[in-house]
Amino acid sequence: MPAALFYLIAALGFGFVIFIHELGHFVFAKWAGVKVLVFSIGFGPKVVRRTIGETEYAISLLPFGGYVKMLGQDDDPSGPAPTASEAADPRNFVNAPVKWKVAIMFGGVLFNFLSSYLILIVLAFHGMPVVRPQVGAFAQQITDRTSQVIDSPAYRLGLRQGDHVAEIYGEMVRSFDDISSATIFHSREPLQVTVLRRGEANPRLLPDDHALIFPVYSSGIGFPVLAIEPPESNRIEVVAATTSDPGNPQPGERVVSFDGTPVEVPGEDPLCGQEITSRLLMKLGTSVALTLEKDHQTRTTSVIYAGDGENVELTGFPVQIEKVVPGSNADKAGLRRGDLLLALEGTSIASPQQLLYLLRARLDQDQSCRLTLLRPHYPALVGTTVVAGPAAATSTTAAASAAGVPDADGHLEITISGGEVDGRKHELGTVLGTPDTGLVRALPPLIDGSPSPLAASGVAVGDTIISYQDADAAADTPRTVMPAVTDEESGTPHARSLQILHGGTQVLLPISEDALDYAQAATPLPFWARMLGMAQPTSLMYQIAGTQVQEGPGLAPGFIRVRGATGGQAWDVDLRDLDRQMPGLIGNLHAQDWIIGPTVCDQGLALEILRGAGGSPRLLPYNPGVAFGFGHEYVPYHLHNWQEAFTMVNTTAYNMVVKTLQLIPRFFHSAENGGVSANKNLQGPIGMFRMLKTQAQQFGLASYLKLVAVIGLNLFIVNLLPIPITDGGQLLILGVETAIGRPLPTRLAALLQWLGVVLVVMLMLYVLGLDISRLF
Repeated sequence: MPAALFYLIAALGFGFVIFIHELGHFVFAKWAGVKVLVFSIGFGPKVVRRTIGETEYAISLLPFGGYVKMLGQDDDPSGPAPTASEAADPRNFVNAPVKWKVAIMFGGVLFNFLSSYLILIVLAFHGMPVVRPQVGAFAQQITDRTSQVIDSPAYRLGLRQGDHVAEIYGEMVRSFDDISSATIFHSREPLQVTVLRRGEANPRLLPDDHALIFPVYSSGIGFPVLAIEPPESNRIEVVAATTSDPGNPQPGERVVSFDGTPVEVPGEDPLCGQEITSRLLMKLGTSVALTLEKDHQTRTTSVIYAGDGENVELTGFPVQIEKVVPGSNADKAGLRRGDLLLALEGTSIASPQQLLYLLRARLDQDQSCRLTLLRPHYPALVGTTVVAGPAAATSTTAAASAAGVPDADGHLEITISGGEVDGRKHELGTVLGTPDTGLVRALPPLIDGSPSPLAASGVAVGDTIISYQDADAAADTPRTVMPAVTDEESGTPHARSLQILHGGTQVLLPISEDALDYAQAATPLPFWARMLGMAQPTSLMYQIAGTQVQEGPGLAPGFIRVRGATGGQAWDVDLRDLDRQMPGLIGNLHAQDWIIGPTVCDQGLALEILRGAGGSPRLLPYNPGVAFGFGHEYVPYHLHNWQEAFTMVNTTAYNMVVKTLQLIPRFFHSAENGGVSANKNLQGPIGMFRMLKTQAQQFGLASYLKLVAVIGLNLFIVNLLPIPITDGGQLLILGVETAIGRPLPTRLAALLQWLGVVLVVMLMLYVLGLDISRLF
């Protein structure tokens, strides 16, 4: 379905709620005998109009609601007075009995409430769309309102991934939204959570030790939370692959099983998307058998799993320590920047994600970790001197390893446990990365012991990876055109290729963090330039990484001339600013040098250069596999009995009406008193419009209709607020006039009307500002 159509569907949903509101005024006005001059569907110029009896029925240009115009209805008390005949007309709204005035004013919100209730009842019997109340993931620690890092409520409760939350604070939970609502309105009460856990026959009440645990205010979300994430479904939402193999998973397909593990087991919640991803993480780089289903059609396939999300996880590269936090357990154990981590407890590691997953499983249980690592012999940074440790050359392999000193080949083992780093517990104190270009110092096997995919592609230790690149992306840049490598068996091109050189000498030029940030930053185009379609400039590092310095001077002093790895036209790069931050940079770049890019060594950050390598780079295929990720999904709630439909809808209506009114004062409370941030949680018309579009486009008709009903209930509340221009304000004024036995003075009525307009406009500008700020 065209994307533009969903904008129309969203507009119609928004307009339907307003139309129903005006229809309520119209029906009660007719019932009361008040003369209705105009009833319009939509606003603006009238496209179609027809007068039936005394009322003109019209369809206006903008179908976003409607309006009713009654005889005597005066939206501007300071305007011209009605004629004598109009004032005396018994069908004038002003002359209607008070009870009918009340009915007409209340009719709009009544119709909103009834229509929303009816929609919700139908959805309840059909299957109310809800987000399953399951723990998709949880944060072990959270930053509280005082910016202190503390253990999260979910972690202290003992929640586990996959737990089904059945009750919270003694209230039945049907949807994940019920959890959020409970933590907001009971934030100052100790948590009591009942969960259904896989493998356990009986519900489990948390906390087990009866500790007093409270929700924690999250400054990022703006209200008290448990620090849990809603579950993703088993429906694949995004796929990233390096080959266009028809066997690859496709968006919209569901994972029924993986390597024989079923996603759904009778009597239990299905595995959520995060659980599937966690289990597949241990298979990174290896072949995974998948059973997939779409539109009741099932198929089986096998793919090399390359992670979740939109980016393919690179496997087969060693994991490198890019930074060690001073004073951390990693620092005390002797881990250094530039170390390559090869194994954990004897299990080979070829991916940062895998290592972090295995580390977290042990550190969270306060278990120590035995790391096998390679400490490379890095060359001295140009302009510096490296002094080798005295024990490095004399120790034997066993003794060196036992003492935490590398053997002659640079290998050693270190046993380390977690500690506190910047307030976070169970941390080593390292930043990890993957050196995916530059000198290849190790090719660790995959977690199942199979060879690194780099080795399978023909890469060897001692080679230098000049660059890796998507062939399709490279084709958009003429100066770096890279021909695709064709798979000999299938005849299809590999979408990713490696440029490899063997031999030469690694040269490391020191670079500061500020200089690296400058080189990697691309100056954003101003708004006018983007509107004119000007291309976004690339970063300086993008222009020089993976290129070879050419003979001869550049365009001007401070420029160098470089050429891409596959030849073609050379171009000039301005290095004057970078040379000021890296003194001697230009002087240290020689003709025929290959500029690899930034790297990390034991002495700090460096710009890696390959010098003296002859010949042209080899082009090798590299197929890390297929990455696929899951998205959130609404599922139909199954009623236990028919009475539960009314219970469920009554609870929804109560929460939207009564609890929303209770929520308003919390916008003015402090965080420690259970406050809620209006800036982070209020939605204006643009926000609601976007939500309607998202529900229709991604989650289907039922979810869309549920949101329409919720907006209708929201309009019910807003229009009953005692603001002069709303129905609630008009009812209040009518009550005052009835009590005093006469209309309010004209000037006072006009003043109240304009005060109401100012208040509503200010509120509208505020929420519109919030909506617009979220667009950028």
